[in-house]
Amino acid sequence: MLSAMRSDSHFAVKKEWFFRRLLSSDPRQRSATMEKLREEAMAMEPTVLEAHLPTMCRLAREAPLQDIRAGCRALLNDIREQRGLQYKVKCTPENGDEPTDKDSDVSSFFRKSEVIGIVDNNDEELQAIFTRSFLQGGRVSHLTRMLAWHMPYLKLYRASITSIMLNDGPLPLEWRNYIALMAAAEYRCHYVSTIHQHYFLVNGGDPAWLDGLDYVPAKLARLHSLNALLAHQPWLITSDDVADLLASDSDGSSWSTSELVHAIIVMCMYHSMCSIALGLGVSDEEDLALLSSSSNPDSYIGAIARRCSIGKASECGSEFGSPEYDSARMEMEEAMLRQRLAKDAEFTASDDEDGPEDNESTDKDDDEDDDEQVEGHFEVAALPPSGRVRGLSSTAHLKGELWRYCSETFIEYVDFDVKSREYNVLHTEDFSWDEHCFSLVSRYFPGQGGQILEDLFKLTLKMTYHSYGASGDNQEPNELDTTPFRHAIWYYVHRIYGICHDDYDYKNVNIFLNRPTKQFVKKVACTPWRVTAKDIEHFNHTLTASEKCHVTLLTAEARKQAGLMYGLRAVMQHFL
Repeated sequence: MLSAMRSDSHFAVKKEWFFRRLLSSDPRQRSATMEKLREEAMAMEPTVLEAHLPTMCRLAREAPLQDIRAGCRALLNDIREQRGLQYKVKCTPENGDEPTDKDSDVSSFFRKSEVIGIVDNNDEELQAIFTRSFLQGGRVSHLTRMLAWHMPYLKLYRASITSIMLNDGPLPLEWRNYIALMAAAEYRCHYVSTIHQHYFLVNGGDPAWLDGLDYVPAKLARLHSLNALLAHQPWLITSDDVADLLASDSDGSSWSTSELVHAIIVMCMYHSMCSIALGLGVSDEEDLALLSSSSNPDSYIGAIARRCSIGKASECGSEFGSPEYDSARMEMEEAMLRQRLAKDAEFTASDDEDGPEDNESTDKDDDEDDDEQVEGHFEVAALPPSGRVRGLSSTAHLKGELWRYCSETFIEYVDFDVKSREYNVLHTEDFSWDEHCFSLVSRYFPGQGGQILEDLFKLTLKMTYHSYGASGDNQEPNELDTTPFRHAIWYYVHRIYGICHDDYDYKNVNIFLNRPTKQFVKKVACTPWRVTAKDIEHFNHTLTASEKCHVTLLTAEARKQAGLMYGLRAVMQHFL
């Protein structure tokens, strides 16, 4: 259970706890509870019962425990036969066979056959993870399903959620959920925001806060500017921003250092999570929707209906089309990359005199001697200007609901300018995660959170299956060393955010990443709401679905580390 404390004033909370009574590891208790749920459900008013159907359908199809699936399936049949109600999405097959989670859309970017199932997978260890996740939070989220391609990452990901969002810490549970909601809103991530609206309520949050930042305590509302900067231009964060939040105030809205460090970790973690969810096209779960303080079944059903209509529109793609690429050239580049990775010796720039982008234009500043070390003679993918205005877009209703959790001061991503007089390149020889941030997190944040973050960064960067692409299935073990490819992604993301690793040769970015890959990585890192199915389909024709997921994880974790470095540097500078 996420919390023993809760408010039953909101209908969404009542519905959530109606089903959470099933979350027991004892099958006898689950059986007895299912009988009680059946009695209560059959006595519900039609509108109330209708609002419970989406969750019943989800459990009938996706619960990792067979008895819960069977019980919910039988209950849905009784409701249809005796009450004349049926959920619009079919979740019980007509032939009597057990429903399968393959019937649900987990991602709008990947085929259903590519996604690992909850019901029909044969991996006992993974099934145990799914079961623990279900018993803890009442669902195996679609994002968890996507991360199941990489079980070592999934384990640490779940450990990070437990440590930072559930275990003891400076911030109350409902505040953590609300901060996660604010972070998701800056990235327009409907999926993450809906989940944390529900967890916010389940953890005892005031439903009035769901009407926007105007209704939250002043202390929490003051985070909006820092959240926006961390999301879009973290290099602009200064010690003054930290000082403003830590300053004593008569209204009690000042932050302690430990609280602020915790909040920075939560914001950076959920900016990264949104990059993963949007980069992988994770679909909304059918029984979750953006909520408000309104508490009645009709408003809940209306929110579900709006979610469905908006979700279909947003799945069609971003506001701007993806660039067209020469498929023949891409295939040639991918073949060349495989040859490079197969070599025993690491490639150097001299090995690539006739490389695929050797004749392409580099950054405009490359001809300046002062910039050469930072730019490294490689190209940063350009993104078209968004031209967006808060609340005005092709999905205006959704944006209007999300913007209420954002700063009124409009901030969006712009390319880091190495010639700027307002900020400087962050050199890791002067400030790094290993030597500075890790110790700061360990000092102000209790428990294992800092170590888990460290382990997650290391695992994501080092994780490999010694293959590259679908044809890797027939390769000998350890035939390919993908280290240069993985490093190119990690350091490219840091470079996008103005972080320079002085011991890395940035010319390798051009050697190991082609233009479509750079374009995809930059979108995931900077503007993930604009990633389309076409982007993930075309950035590399060779990589498998799980490998494209790994590219997304590399991008998002590098982006998380960059945000933490800038946020924690400002905290450290405040005390110098």
